[in-house]
Amino acid sequence: MLKDSIYRELKKKPKHIYLTFDDGPLLGSQAIDSILTTKGVKGSVFLIGRHAKMSKKLTGYLNRYLDNPLVECYNHSYTHANGKYQTFYSDPSVAFTDFVKAQEEMGLKLKVARLPGRNIWMFDDVKRLDGRNGGTTAGMLHEDGFKVFGWDTEWRLNGKTGESDQSVEQTYKAIKNLLDKNIGLYPNNVVLLMHDDMFQLPKAQRKLGALIDSLQRHPDYNFEFMTDYPKKY
Repeated sequence: MLKDSIYRELKKKPKHIYLTFDDGPLLGSQAIDSILTTKGVKGSVFLIGRHAKMSKKLTGYLNRYLDNPLVECYNHSYTHANGKYQTFYSDPSVAFTDFVKAQEEMGLKLKVARLPGRNIWMFDDVKRLDGRNGGTTAGMLHEDGFKVFGWDTEWRLNGKTGESDQSVEQTYKAIKNLLDKNIGLYPNNVVLLMHDDMFQLPKAQRKLGALIDSLQRHPDYNFEFMTDYPKKY
């Protein structure tokens, strides 16, 4: 009965959605920046240091993110593990140094990180691993003052076609289901993972706008930065 009572009270509270985008700056970053600005909603971007150095265009996208008050910029490593995650995390000191380099070279002020290829949470007194290596690296980052965040649900689109097996409506329902049933990491909080390269094409950009529109129509939904995660009651 106590659980039912708590559940009913939680249902009355505002809900908090965290739009997160990994692997920028990339070709979809400019569109993400513009859409968040147009819609007036907050977004959290987890950036790769190497990408920011690849071209003047991508450096410009990084600077747009840094200058946008609706965007917070966080650390997603310098090399993204070169795509070899098991090897990368097998030497935690090397992996930790990779994050430090990204933090310094991109001029990131906020000590928030997401591990490439790993859904690991480590902040405050929370520790949730995903059964693969990377936990030691997360622990080193946490000891250095970082909050390490994973995600509750993911939306994938093909960056080259703008198509997805999961429609806007299905993605909206997945978020709503997590909130309605309180089955995310924290009640009334949902972290959605996306990737910058998903939104290169106008077709995909329209889908992102439509998802945001759907979420904005719900009177209890609020968009938050990961630095404010989780909102508790």
